[in-house]
Amino acid sequence: MSIEDWTPFHEETIKDILREWYLVPNTDPILRQTALEFDALPIFLDMWSYWFLGSDGSVIIRDVELGSGDTAIYTDFLKRASALTAGVRRYPRLRLLLPQRPRDAVDCGCVGIPIMERVVCGTCGGLRWLQPND
Repeated sequence: MSIEDWTPFHEETIKDILREWYLVPNTDPILRQTALEFDALPIFLDMWSYWFLGSDGSVIIRDVELGSGDTAIYTDFLKRASALTAGVRRYPRLRLLLPQRPRDAVDCGCVGIPIMERVVCGTCGGLRWLQPND
């Protein structure tokens, strides 16, 4: 799934979920500011940064731990898969946006490891499979 695979359906789904998110009171100004700035849905907080999924399919990662406020924007398959699979826990409708497993995909090494059911694998982005060309 590349940035080219991001369709108007994907974009509208993110925007719909984001509109619902704005209705919920939130006291964290970084979340609201970044969501507005990038038209992006807050996905999760890791040890150092907030992850967001933009309506354009980009993944925005904003530093919060070091206080720099640095922001990185990614459009690669792995970051997007990671954001989507992590986001499904909070926003079940994101499941509709997950890429379909290709017929010739292979299982990731994380399959069958219990802890990996609760974290996002850095190899497959939580999809539990690898693309044939990986």
